[in-house]
Amino acid sequence: MHFIRNNPSETLNLWSQILSKSDLAHVLAPLFQPNQGFENFVSTYKHVIDSLSHCETEIGFTVLSKFDIRSWLTTPHSNTENCRNLVESIFTGLTTHPYLPDNSTFMMFYDTLKLHLRLVLVNRLCGMLQHVVYKTLDVFSTTPPSSGYLGRDNRSTGE
Repeated sequence: MHFIRNNPSETLNLWSQILSKSDLAHVLAPLFQPNQGFENFVSTYKHVIDSLSHCETEIGFTVLSKFDIRSWLTTPHSNTENCRNLVESIFTGLTTHPYLPDNSTFMMFYDTLKLHLRLVLVNRLCGMLQHVVYKTLDVFSTTPPSSGYLGRDNRSTGE
């Protein structure tokens, strides 16, 4: 596995193996290293987000926590377009999975996505603010308030 783990061109192949071999997923997931060769960082992140429904939440959390957003943001690959694409993928992750506040593994997964979004916003606020505001408004205009996406429904229950 050493040759796969240290080879950026094998990152998506390893992710495919994690998805297809559920009996080995817990062994393979820790070997996933998306931070090598940052040129494919955003497309790899998107691929992982788009295929999360095919794996256990714990595996999804393990893999997502491997993405070093902070380091990626210091590279030339973190241009405005890539940041927007990353934010799109983060929003996809936040809005396509049902909110399960009683499941601690899911909450770690969900908190990881929120941390990723926070890191992009803190480091690229000026370039991303308008995009995030529009995306947030779009999500809330199509999501019933009781679904709990993007956080808890803080409205009083007496309405």
